Amino acid sequence: MVCRDSTGMVWFSAIAKRRDVYSPLQAELLAILFGLEKATENGYKNVQVESDSLLVVKEIEKGSNSSCEWGCIVNDICNYVGLCDLGYVCFVRREANFFAHNLAKQFIDAADDVLWWWETPSNICNPDLIVN
Repeated sequence: MVCRDSTGMVWFSAIAKRRDVYSPLQAELLAILFGLEKATENGYKNVQVESDSLLVVKEIEKGSNSSCEWGCIVNDICNYVGLCDLGYVCFVRREANFFAHNLAKQFIDAADDVLWWWETPSNICNPDLIVN
């Protein structure tokens, strides 16, 4: 997962190794929750979450009315969004989520959580930063 400021600069990027994750939906929800936890712990008040899972975005938009299997995670996400002065979740196509997708793919076998503050892993190409 990747957190950026309003100009697109990376606040932090991270991978969070979780056991007992049974579906891509649950993994995406946990990644969003992890990012919101870190952002609020560090005082960020204007947070836009982007997900390439339309299903995840729709479940979060339902809030406490979510009936998905992981509704408790959805509720936690909504609680963190509520702590922000400006916080929302929106859908982006996978192409716009290229960096986060490649980060997850590259570190799928990582043994522990890894967090990079104000940088990105050097072995992950970020096309958003390429200047032509």
